[in-house]
Amino acid sequence: MTNHGLFNSAVRMPEPKTLGLDRLYLERSLHNGLYHGTDVDGYLDKALRSMLVRTEGPVLEVGCGTGKFAHYLSTLTDRQVCGIDIDQNAIAVANQEYGNVRNLRFNVGNVYDLNKNFSEVGLVSTMMSLHHFDDLGEAMNQITGVLNPGGFVLIHDWERGLALPDIENCGLERPVMDELYGAHAASEQTVNETIRKNGLSDDPSILTFFSVLAAYTKKEVVKALDRLGFYSETTMVLGDAKFYLAAYRANPLKRTIHGLCDALYDTVGSRITDYWIAHHGFTTGTRIDIEKELGLKPPLVNFKEK
Repeated sequence: MTNHGLFNSAVRMPEPKTLGLDRLYLERSLHNGLYHGTDVDGYLDKALRSMLVRTEGPVLEVGCGTGKFAHYLSTLTDRQVCGIDIDQNAIAVANQEYGNVRNLRFNVGNVYDLNKNFSEVGLVSTMMSLHHFDDLGEAMNQITGVLNPGGFVLIHDWERGLALPDIENCGLERPVMDELYGAHAASEQTVNETIRKNGLSDDPSILTFFSVLAAYTKKEVVKALDRLGFYSETTMVLGDAKFYLAAYRANPLKRTIHGLCDALYDTVGSRITDYWIAHHGFTTGTRIDIEKELGLKPPLVNFKEK
């Protein structure tokens, strides 16, 4: 990990709990059309369909916000889809918008209580919500603990090591970010005072700023899943500081890719090499060498059923 000016990517900084960020997330979701994340691209659609073909059981979206991605999941399968979020206001919006969908329901819920309420789940997804979970080990324990034996985990979130160098694009002036970072390292009270002093209480730019600081690295997530006996496949989209991860129980007799990396590589192709050379200083080496350096993994096999 490196230190990008004042911002040290080796250190994760949890989101402040008393700033009212949930309100800003909800307002941004409503402004963006009831969704707090990236649009569903063709490769993600292909990956999800591939996973659903290969597993049984209900589908669970953790940190569903206002429910758009959970609703999208409900269009891919006849199975029951449940979205949970800790924010009761977001769940109220989700129920109002999608409450009439036959195979979709929403509940207020916490990632740390999943094993009390769910079991035999076929797919657990969390889209741009992982950085909210301050205990990564327990979050992964809960998420994997509700899966059936053939179940999958799908994660999409910021990659802290790559997002921090681009944090200046979040919409805040650099002196303000430096002040916020120092305040965050001091105390939550200092953060609140700094937010008020700079008139940022209603500025959605602080969401990106604190989200990136609170994000995990891809390697941290893979390691947490590995400890639980899960094999992870990760990849990234051209020009994006976020990662996709698909995980399933490690089984050396069944090394079948479940769609995510294949779909991404079909879309990105060799252009990813050009991007990383241009933006991260690589000047020599093959695509495979660069991907190895970045920790990117090529697909094990093709999409075809084995």
